[in-house]
Amino acid sequence: MGLIEWLAGIKEPVKANNPLHGMQINLDGESQKRLKEMMRIIEAAGLLKMMLKVTPFLLVWQERGAAAKAFYLTTTDWNGICETANAVDKIRRNRIELICDLEILRTSGNEQYFWKVMKILHR
Repeated sequence: MGLIEWLAGIKEPVKANNPLHGMQINLDGESQKRLKEMMRIIEAAGLLKMMLKVTPFLLVWQERGAAAKAFYLTTTDWNGICETANAVDKIRRNRIELICDLEILRTSGNEQYFWKVMKILHR
């Protein structure tokens, strides 16, 4: 279970170092919708990053013959693949910060504090 699920559902005991420790937070419908959107973004980013890492190795096995495989391995832009995988994290972080910023402007009180903490946690 991820941190967001834990915060949304409170299915596990709250840890002492958690900034939301002991707070009662009731999220309205819009905030719950945004929280689900954040969870989808995090899951999709994880899957995309994994696929970016695995795909070049799967494509090696499509090549016929040792020479073709060696050519593929030497001509593949491995730096580009690594940079793309790292960009996924940056895109995910920017999208989550946008969601948190919008919710910080829209909400108040404990709910606003919740979104400020979420923004800090996902930097």
